[in-house]
Amino acid sequence: MASSILTRPHPFIFTRASYGLPAGVTLLLVGLVAPFGLDALGSVERWVLAMALGLVVALCIIGMVRGLQWAAPRWMQEDQWTVGKEILLLVGGVFCIGMVVFGAILVTQISEGTWWRVWLGVLGRTLSISIFPVVIMVLYEQYAHQRAQLQRAQVLNENLERTAVAEKVEAASPVVFLAENGKPALQVPADLVRYLMSDGNYVDVFYVDADRGLERSLIRNRLAMLRQLLPEEAFFACHKRYVVNLAAIREVRGNARNLEVRLDQVPDWIPVSRAQAAVLQGRLQGRTWGP
Repeated sequence: MASSILTRPHPFIFTRASYGLPAGVTLLLVGLVAPFGLDALGSVERWVLAMALGLVVALCIIGMVRGLQWAAPRWMQEDQWTVGKEILLLVGGVFCIGMVVFGAILVTQISEGTWWRVWLGVLGRTLSISIFPVVIMVLYEQYAHQRAQLQRAQVLNENLERTAVAEKVEAASPVVFLAENGKPALQVPADLVRYLMSDGNYVDVFYVDADRGLERSLIRNRLAMLRQLLPEEAFFACHKRYVVNLAAIREVRGNARNLEVRLDQVPDWIPVSRAQAAVLQGRLQGRTWGP
């Protein structure tokens, strides 16, 4: 049960609030509550220290996230973000706050005892103070974004239900997909192409064959090159790895992380990146519908 919750999709959100909120909490915690012996400082000194610590906390969190994006880009992929990763990232932010407060205590020398006892005390109290807000934040993000995605998917599905066919692609206009060396690798009518999926230096082209159903052809080329061969008004890059036939979309669903679309005669759900979700909505709502 716990493992299934931790692996649930979760939106990756890093805005000003992501570091401004922890900085503000640190400011108020040090300035008003004055834990860990910080009440020994004068009022002015304590608030100056509180503002400095808030700034340092914000910079630490920014540095932590940007550093992880640089050092571990695969782990930080937005379309692979989960509840477990979000919790680890938030705990990392709490750890940064604890380190900053601990450093302030050492510099001001306001706490007696060995450094490791002070460190354990600061870390323990910081975690105990922060654990409830961390859980609330994760649950709220899950609820808010899940609801927003469900509403967006519902709007798109209502548009799909009102029509039988999307923008028409001329069946008599075959697309000749070229390999990296410029030689023809596949020729298929554009209306039968369902989607393209990038896989490194190769692209899988999924199309419908009248006799065999859904077929796949692997072509050595880049997705950007093959996309140029398709009718621009009828195909859409919904994700950095996927290009879909708008006319083939039959259903849209959403989770807390992104949207997904189901295509005609395709069993798999195709992801829509968060950046492209609004664009897809505009393409579907603004297109010319056929009979």
